[in-house]
Amino acid sequence: MNKKLSATWLFREHSKTTIRRWADQFRYFYYKRALGGVGYDMRQSPDGDAFLAAIQVVDTEDLKRKLAQLYINLEVAENDVPDHQRLHAYPRFKKILPRFIERFGRQVYVIVRKDIIEFEVLGLKNSYVVTEEDAEYAFKLEQYFDELGWQQAKSTALETRVTCISKYHYPALFS
Repeated sequence: MNKKLSATWLFREHSKTTIRRWADQFRYFYYKRALGGVGYDMRQSPDGDAFLAAIQVVDTEDLKRKLAQLYINLEVAENDVPDHQRLHAYPRFKKILPRFIERFGRQVYVIVRKDIIEFEVLGLKNSYVVTEEDAEYAFKLEQYFDELGWQQAKSTALETRVTCISKYHYPALFS
């Protein structure tokens, strides 16, 4: 994979000014630009643009506590539960279904990964393209995260993903 997305692809849906403004204003979230694919129409690509945030988890008790704050309860996976029905990062527990929660009249996807809880906001009008309305929703979620006391738990793990727009891969965008 390339070390970063091309400028042509990066700014295809949103201007440099908009993407930089989002990056400067978000405290938890990152604008995730879809990988897409050469020769593929964006709507046929398996991924889409989104806003992503990650909250650090220090241990299983912390994971359970944070998920409980979201009204998600982890169920212990009994011995007869097949692997595909277990959380990959925490196989003692069953997968969380559905994989989304509803806050402020919209859905946000929740993905449990090793050491983080990841949140994904998709486009409301088109799940492949995010808008200002979707950014406003992500800002509301950031306020909610603050209310939950998660300021110190913000994870920077997403910065290293080439699709998450940050100074890590795109320093010129921020200079």
